[in-house]
Amino acid sequence: MKKTVSGIFLMLLLTSLLSSAFIIQPVKASGTIYIRANGSVDPPTANITSVDNVTYYFTDINYGMIVIERSNIIVDGNDYTLQGSGSGDGFYWENIDNITIKNTVIKHFFQSIYLSSSLSSYNSIYGNKIVNSGLVRIKGSYNKVYGNDLTNSTIWLDLSSNNHIYENNITNSVCGISLSSDAEYNNVYKNNVMANSRGFCISSFYNNIYENNVANNDIGVELSTSCSNNRIYHNNFIDNTVQIYHYTQDATETNIWDDGFPSGGNYWSNYEWRYPDASEIDGSGIWDTPYVFDSNNRDRYPLMSPWTPTPPTPDFSITASPTSLTIP
Repeated sequence: MKKTVSGIFLMLLLTSLLSSAFIIQPVKASGTIYIRANGSVDPPTANITSVDNVTYYFTDINYGMIVIERSNIIVDGNDYTLQGSGSGDGFYWENIDNITIKNTVIKHFFQSIYLSSSLSSYNSIYGNKIVNSGLVRIKGSYNKVYGNDLTNSTIWLDLSSNNHIYENNITNSVCGISLSSDAEYNNVYKNNVMANSRGFCISSFYNNIYENNVANNDIGVELSTSCSNNRIYHNNFIDNTVQIYHYTQDATETNIWDDGFPSGGNYWSNYEWRYPDASEIDGSGIWDTPYVFDSNNRDRYPLMSPWTPTPPTPDFSITASPTSLTIP
């Protein structure tokens, strides 16, 4: 049953993405561009240059797929566009590590960035604008996806662990951030996930999801039948049509929805409507009545106000002092 529901969700997600891809007008394509293992760019006429075979810069718009075969490199889009025709992958690599993709506008692919192997690690994807490009699909461990703007695109963790997904803005997608059944021990935080069909789609275990703004989605968080032991706290759930949707009420599928007292749980914009008689716990900023989703899942310490991170305490200590002064 768990595999069936997960498969149904995946099929719906892919079908929707394919449908959006087919309505995109075809654009000029130049074929596949390779960054070869020896550092060369193939074909050499591609609008990509490098002087050290480490950092590669776009010099103009590129059309079609870029396959990376070399580890330990940086691809800087230089604010130019990588453009597809509504199908295929934008950036693709397999079994190599430490790739950075940054400052690229990625448009009109089925998968904008695809780390296709669980052996790909220590990659960074940041500062990109991803539009109508389906999936940023991450396999592997110890990768970072941060500071990106995604429109009609999804960050999907698949066969992955110990990744950090943070400070992304995601709007108008089928699902903003998806954690499949093989995604565990990931950290997802400080993202703005707004105006999507689903903010989060979770069918996994042992992930930390915190300090996100989840607002104006049809469903804030959708939990599948195989989803438990995730820690979900200090998030702001604001004006989602349905805040939480859970496929099952299986007693074995329990997630943790708060960080204990007095740290607290999540902010729920509809809390006072659901619990009009609740009151504050001793000036703590926490309601005294749990926010309950089903018999096994509840936020025990819901926040009275939206979560705002505590600014760091300035460090005024002096770590060193001069012992002498030399005047030239």
